[in-house]
This record gives sequence, structure tokens and C-alpha cells, in this order.
Amino acid sequence: MEIFRLVTMLVCLFETTLGGLEQIFDDQGLTSIPLNISGNVTDLSCEKNAINTIRTVDFNDKYPHLSSILLAENVITLIEDGSFKGTKLSRIRLRKNDISVIPDFSEVKSTLTTIDLAVNKITELSVGDLSYLTQLTTLNLLSNRIISVADGCFAGTNLGHVILDKNLLTNIPDFLAVNATLRTLDIQSNELVDVSPGEVSYLGKLENFYLKGNRISLLPDLAKYLPSLTKLMINELPLQCCCGMAWMKELSESFSVEMDTRPCVSPSKWNESTWDEITGEMLRREPCEIDASHWIRCQVTSDIIMASRVKEHVEANSDYLNEQENMSITGAFRVDKCPSAYVVLSAKEYDHRV
Repeated sequence: MEIFRLVTMLVCLFETTLGGLEQIFDDQGLTSIPLNISGNVTDLSCEKNAINTIRTVDFNDKYPHLSSILLAENVITLIEDGSFKGTKLSRIRLRKNDISVIPDFSEVKSTLTTIDLAVNKITELSVGDLSYLTQLTTLNLLSNRIISVADGCFAGTNLGHVILDKNLLTNIPDFLAVNATLRTLDIQSNELVDVSPGEVSYLGKLENFYLKGNRISLLPDLAKYLPSLTKLMINELPLQCCCGMAWMKELSESFSVEMDTRPCVSPSKWNESTWDEITGEMLRREPCEIDASHWIRCQVTSDIIMASRVKEHVEANSDYLNEQENMSITGAFRVDKCPSAYVVLSAKEYDHRV
């Protein structure tokens, strides 16, 4: 038994190559933070245990060199306000727990750069949850239950990488406050149905944009609205291959796009066509459907607006369109209501022209 204890200590306690002290207490059946932690510890791991609460007495004023805490795969529901006082915490991993709100990290607001809260039970982000974390650069909220993100909730941070994959969001959150720092936005597998230029055009530094697994059928010219973008992930989208998507055939070789081999859900005639088999000219000739009765035939390709926006205009003016069912409508509304880049076709016209 003594030999086993000695081996365990040698495994759990060793000097890192940088001179820091790492202690590992993984998979030991712990129900609380252990007491036999060195005062000189810099990196602490207590993963795969049964810890359910982090108390102020667990860390406060005990570990002045502590910079990394790994607590994944526990059953944590509560982190007491004011925890981690007196540490130099820069990274905390809390994935796969039962946390339902963003914990209070105010005691490490000037040092914390990375928060991993993936696979928890958080449902919303409110103003004040993160705004005091001035050094925060990476936030991972994958696989929570987030349905709302308050406007301005990222103000005050220095976020460069945000992961919101596998949540329940129906729109792109407000990232205006971090438009100068945000480089990666992962919002895969949510409930997005469109992405409008106004939601993203201010993200001038965004390089990686992951939209896989949403319900988006049309995309605006993201290469135009996001000048720093180099990687776009749009796998598993019900894409409508039409004139509004022709911009994707004009991308530079340095622009990386991940998409399905046969991405076109509509029109049905292209269901079995690969993306390489569909040319830009074919797309430009194909009207975009905005509802069951109307399509958009793009006339101007230099400034394509999202078809979903035009759909709103059509719905708001449905009486007019019904009266004009047998005519092609160009400039039927003021420019701010229906862009002149489009001709709106009725179902009868579509049948005759397509």
C-alpha cells in the first residue's frame, strides 16, 4: 500500500519543464477539492471525479502561483462567488458538469484568459456575466442550452475565439464590442435560418466562420462583408443553389470552404450534382425562391442582398403582389423595401420562365 501511495504521489506531483508545479488528482472518486495540494502548485487537475461544489475556502489565498485548473467531468452545480482569490488563474476547464449560469470569476478578472464551459446547462448570457473579464480571449460554450445572448454582453472582454456550437440560437449574437479582436466564431448546429449582412458586416477581423448544421438556405456574399475571412464551414446546410449564391464561384484560392459534395437541396434538378459540376453562370440564371409563390431573379450581382430579407418585404406587401400576379415586378417598392437588384416573379411567371 505504501509503495502504491508513493507511486501515486510521483505521478500526481512533478516539476514541469517551465519550473511550474503540476498536481493531478484525476479519477480518484473525489467529492471535493483535496487538501493535500502544494502551496506552490501552478497547474491543478481534478477531472473525472464527483466534485459538486467549488467553495471559496478551496482556493482562496492558498495558491498564489496557480494559473490553470482542470475540473472537467465532475458534477459541479455551484461555484461560490468570490472563489479563486489570490491565484493567478488564466485558464479554467469546467466542461461536462451541471453548471447552469456563468460562474463569478471577479477575483481573477485581470488574469483569466480562457474559459471552457462546454457541455453544461447554461441557457442564456446576460450583460455583466463576462464584461469585467478584461483579459478573456477564448470562450467555449459548446453543447449547452443557450437560447439567448444579450446585446452587449461581450463588451469589456478581449475575445478572439468564441464557440457556441450545439446550442439553440436563432440569430447571430451581438459581437460589436469585440469586432476588433474576434477571429473565430463557431456557431454550428444551432437554429439559424439566415445570416444577414447587418449581423456580421462589422466583424472586419473575423477569419474563421463555422455555420455547419444550421437551417440556412441562402448566404450573403460573406467574402465581401467579411474581408478577413479565410475559412467558411457550411456543411449540412439545406442550401438553395441559385443566383444569390453565385458569389461562391468567385472566391480566391486562399479562401477555404468546407461544404457537402452535393450541397443543393433546391432546385431539385441539382440534388445529385456536385458543387464542381455547377458553374457560376448556371447559378446566376437560377432564380431564388422566397416563398411558395414567388422567386427572385437576380439582375445585379455586384450587391446581392439576402433573399430572406426580400421575403420579409414580399410578405409585408402580399396584397400588392397578389394583385400583380401575372406581371413581373421591377421596382415595385421603394429601394429600401425591395432592392432593384431583383425581379420578383409570381408562380405563374416562374413556371413559364424557368
